[in-house]
Amino acid sequence: MTHTQKILIVDDDIISSLVTGKNLEKRGFANTKIVKTGTEALEIIAEFNPEVVLMDMRLAGEFDGVQTTLIIRKVSQVPVIFFSATVDQNEIDRAKAIANTRFFDRFTLFDTVVETILQMTPPKV
Repeated sequence: MTHTQKILIVDDDIISSLVTGKNLEKRGFANTKIVKTGTEALEIIAEFNPEVVLMDMRLAGEFDGVQTTLIIRKVSQVPVIFFSATVDQNEIDRAKAIANTRFFDRFTLFDTVVETILQMTPPKV
């Protein structure tokens, strides 16, 4: 099955972001973009207009994933799925406090992440 959702992957770990992109592609998501920093995400969000963002918590650069999401919230309610290896409960709580977000650790089955993407992005009619 092919999915039309546009997905922005924000992750400074090149291997993780490529694996995430490949996993999405294997499950029929062909319209993805990968950026490494919060600043890059903020620059591309209006142009790419993603239907969901997969966001790492810890990013290189000026903003972490939560800060980037809070800035995105000023212009968009795009769903954000935090997909991160962090185990810092304070960081996780900061992420969960933001509207229209979900949090999964990197050990979550990827099919669960895909199900959440589909739930958070209703099909276009």
